[in-house]
Amino acid sequence: MMRLKLANPGLKVMVSLGGWVEAARRYSEMSSSASSRREFIRSVSHFLEMHGFDGLDLFWEFPGAKDVGGKPADKQNFVLLAEALSEVFAQKGWLLSAAVSPSRFRIEDGYDVPELCRYLDFINLMTYDLHTERDKAANHLAPLFKRSHDDGLGVFFNVVSKN
Repeated sequence: MMRLKLANPGLKVMVSLGGWVEAARRYSEMSSSASSRREFIRSVSHFLEMHGFDGLDLFWEFPGAKDVGGKPADKQNFVLLAEALSEVFAQKGWLLSAAVSPSRFRIEDGYDVPELCRYLDFINLMTYDLHTERDKAANHLAPLFKRSHDDGLGVFFNVVSKN
């Protein structure tokens, strides 16, 4: 994959770390102290340098989510982690992003959006969380409007919903 950069020198290749299996518990533990954040940053920096990646996508599912082992302090600790990573990454010209849930309750529990925006180069919105196998019909992942078959939280998972 990294050879693609030879054909396109402007190509940026990032690694994403986390996901459902790693979920809230491990990120929660790692981000809970300055020393463990520093160790994580040291390890990530070494990995990016060794493999020639251009940045990191933080894939923390889901900060502050008690249902997957998160803690209320995760919201602030995520900001502290992003801030510390951003300082190191800026010096090396690396990109920093995060994959975040579009669900309102996940945002409220785990993301200080204005603060995170200060430290992230971009945010990947996990639109596959808008509709899942629990829905009663096939769905577009990011509809503009509420559909007739939307119910429950699904009534809010569209572009124009203000709730």
